[in-house]
Amino acid sequence: MGARKLAIVNVGLIGCMPPPYRYECDQSLNDNATSFDAALKPLMAGLASKMSGLSYSIGDFYGFTTAVFANPSNYGLVNTRDSCSEWGYPDWTYCYNPDAYWFWDPEFMTDRAAKLTAAAFYYGPPQFTFPITFKALLEKK
Repeated sequence: MGARKLAIVNVGLIGCMPPPYRYECDQSLNDNATSFDAALKPLMAGLASKMSGLSYSIGDFYGFTTAVFANPSNYGLVNTRDSCSEWGYPDWTYCYNPDAYWFWDPEFMTDRAAKLTAAAFYYGPPQFTFPITFKALLEKK
């Protein structure tokens, strides 16, 4: 259809969710994510070799979340295990400082976590994008 620049974000730690679900990570779900992610790089490289002018970048959400969860303080976060908001209809409770959390609620990340992720894919470091950063992809002629 004419698209020649593709920015793709792979599958992250889908097996790790905060309460009320659980916090233990379901390794089988994470194994499925890594299998998909491993197939994505050769698929895109093959497409790029067959389609003239195709450029792409893969944001490694799995690698990024793994790095953040291993050392949250390196990213200015305090809590990557719990969510900032507690479900409790009709009353909701919220944490005092959502910028210190990865999870806003049991399903969604906080604004800060989204901004950290976007910056990692746009600017780098290179271990979180392949073969180039999203910024380099946009600047490509």
